[in-house]
Amino acid sequence: MAEKLHLPPERPEASDTLTAKCYCGAVQYTLTLPAHALPLPVHLCYCTICRYTHGALSSVHASLPAGITPSFVAPSSVETALTGYIHAEAVSERFFCSTCGCHVGDVALKPDADGNKVWTVATSIFDRHDEAFFQIRSHIHTDSSPSGGFYDWLPSIAGREIVVNKGPTPRSPSPADKTPPKAEVDEEGNERLRAECHCGGVSFTLPRPTIPAIANDPHISKYISPVDPSKWVGILDVCDDCRLVTGTHVVPWTFVPAAHLSPPVPPDLKIGTMKTYPSSEGILRGFCGVCGATALYFTVGRAPTEEQRVVDLAVGILRAPEGPLAEDWLTWRTGRIAYLETGKKFDAGFAESLSKNFDAWGVEKTPHTTTMKPASTTPTALVLIDIQHGFEGLPGFPTSWSTPSFEKNIVALLKAARAYNERSPDRPILIIHVHHHSLLPQSVFHPSYKLPSGIPGVEPLAYAAPLPSEPVLTKNHNSAFVGTDLEDRLRAFGAKQLILAGLTTDHCVCTTARFAANLQVLGDQGGADGSGLDNHGIVFLSDATSTHGKGKFSAEAVHEVHLAGLDEEFVQVQETEAAISAIVASP
Repeated sequence: MAEKLHLPPERPEASDTLTAKCYCGAVQYTLTLPAHALPLPVHLCYCTICRYTHGALSSVHASLPAGITPSFVAPSSVETALTGYIHAEAVSERFFCSTCGCHVGDVALKPDADGNKVWTVATSIFDRHDEAFFQIRSHIHTDSSPSGGFYDWLPSIAGREIVVNKGPTPRSPSPADKTPPKAEVDEEGNERLRAECHCGGVSFTLPRPTIPAIANDPHISKYISPVDPSKWVGILDVCDDCRLVTGTHVVPWTFVPAAHLSPPVPPDLKIGTMKTYPSSEGILRGFCGVCGATALYFTVGRAPTEEQRVVDLAVGILRAPEGPLAEDWLTWRTGRIAYLETGKKFDAGFAESLSKNFDAWGVEKTPHTTTMKPASTTPTALVLIDIQHGFEGLPGFPTSWSTPSFEKNIVALLKAARAYNERSPDRPILIIHVHHHSLLPQSVFHPSYKLPSGIPGVEPLAYAAPLPSEPVLTKNHNSAFVGTDLEDRLRAFGAKQLILAGLTTDHCVCTTARFAANLQVLGDQGGADGSGLDNHGIVFLSDATSTHGKGKFSAEAVHEVHLAGLDEEFVQVQETEAAISAIVASP
């Protein structure tokens, strides 16, 4: 059994102490576990109760060994920091942070044979989640989402199969599912989709995006599916903030206009039993104050006017008749998981497996969700920007930057493009390197600057060194189009697909992307007017670009905000693996 489960060898320590904490810090506790009890088996539960109380597609739970309970760190306690929820058919009391809404775990209503409380904890809020301490082993209650669910996207982790249990387990009896959701229409006969938490205290409906007030609005229409105008877009988010305000590894979101919900959701998000928590400046999160379900998220950047205010809606509370993925209402964006690099830092095996299998599912279900085309049919250019030694003269490069897998992905990208060119010399990918030569003498990119090793800062990093056949352009400005002949080269090549990678996300790569779109260097594939994904042959690789923190903002936050500002307006954001698969594919 140990070999089948890939258990790590038992360590000599008598015990380990793990720390769990919600986003706001009001809830904090430790667990002291004997070494022989580790790793704790973790299960993902898909019952309607877990989905409707979390706002997610599953909970992420581990049952504690007999006699072991959380030790709360003062002033945190069950009585002072947590809200309990017991519904009519409950076998346990569910606890969530009264301040930020984070689910921390459940306590069985009946004690064990020795009179001890039986705890099941949310493992997503611990300070570490590597397989020495937690091991995701099973999907349970998948019969609550028979049409497919999150379990389809996580069949294994690091080659280890995740067992699928359709029904109950000894520690998790079958929940009492409510009547399956039914389709709804408004008084005019238009379809509406119900969003409702488990207790029903937060409840409203959303429309199809086909109504003229939505479809014709230049701001709101950006959130409509690029491949089906009757659907919204669904995404997965593995950022630390969302993880720590829900108590789950991953949160699914869609984006909808608040004014077109019924009843309309006000700017303070307070509808029904909704409580709110400002997780950072300009960001407001809403969760049910009774059952704890994450429901809404609002950032001021999505509200040009009150009528155009767009909110993030947690997909886990949608009551779609077809199932939890709401595929009749949502097109899932499978080319990119939000904050993937952050997710990898917390639980690398989980995030990497999810990304790979989510992409594969997307190709199988909706192969047209990306507009990328094979290089064999579409003239494709790859531009690598500023991958130079000068960055080694800056603090934290590359380990504390936003994208730990940057080097690996650049290597994979170049390897795939060069191998393709060897196979297809009559239809090659145009590979161009752009290097920055600063005009400022104090810059690490000034031609006179040398690292302590003696290497000039302007020299390319070894893993991105150009081949003799690959042109190298020198620039003095943020945009690779200023002071170079890049535009002329792309037009002469007849490029209809442009892939951008390099350093840094928010400076030279971002600026180059915006110039490329505005100059329409790909002709009618340029997407200069921000009219949607279908016009974008410009591809921005989210995991083959990287940046560092700025002031109070983390490297990951700076990276993701700039990706969000570009995606679907100037470029299509993709991950390296998906891009490679697309460009080297047969027509």
